[in-house]
Amino acid sequence: MSHIELSRHGSVAVLTIDRPHKHNAMSDAMWREIPRLMSLIDVDDEVTATIIHGAGDSFCAGSDITNLDELHHAEGRSGRRRRWRRARSR
Repeated sequence: MSHIELSRHGSVAVLTIDRPHKHNAMSDAMWREIPRLMSLIDVDDEVTATIIHGAGDSFCAGSDITNLDELHHAEGRSGRRRRWRRARSR
């Protein structure tokens, strides 16, 4: 489940970030889903506006970092070093 819903109300497309128990923090799957949903909106000639909003009390807390440890472990130590070098060189 991606926790992003697309609906249409007349000529307005509505993307709802629906993960209120996490203050709508975006998971990796949700980030991957956005381009697909935006392309559906893009090819619909009847859509003239898009609203993006969050369910519940929060719009979006940003990225969900609960799986960050898994990402670092899968990437390995050398991957982290490369990322730090790139960040420092900017």
